[in-house]
Amino acid sequence: LWARAYQDRDYHAAIHTNNGTEAQNTVLKYSNLPKRKTLTLSRLLLYLKKIICQMLTVKYKFLNFQQTPHYRSYNDGIPTYLQGRPKHVILHCLDRKGSSKKFIYDDIKD
Repeated sequence: LWARAYQDRDYHAAIHTNNGTEAQNTVLKYSNLPKRKTLTLSRLLLYLKKIICQMLTVKYKFLNFQQTPHYRSYNDGIPTYLQGRPKHVILHCLDRKGSSKKFIYDDIKD
């Protein structure tokens, strides 16, 4: 009972492995992560999660930057209110612009 007082309170999931999982763990550590050979499987998964999250954050920021007017110049045919929007939004609005001309002000009701 006294051992529970010193027990780590963080959540730790029990991971049961077999020879295939351990073989993949060894291949990953020795082939792709040579500086991380001493990590346990759970620490290795946390490390991979950290690396993947960092890569996805960089990709997300770059994709957001691509949508800004600082990344590219716009055609004169694109209205200023559509500039800085994602490409699919610009194309959608321009496609619908022609069909919206058939409506008159009286067709719109509160």
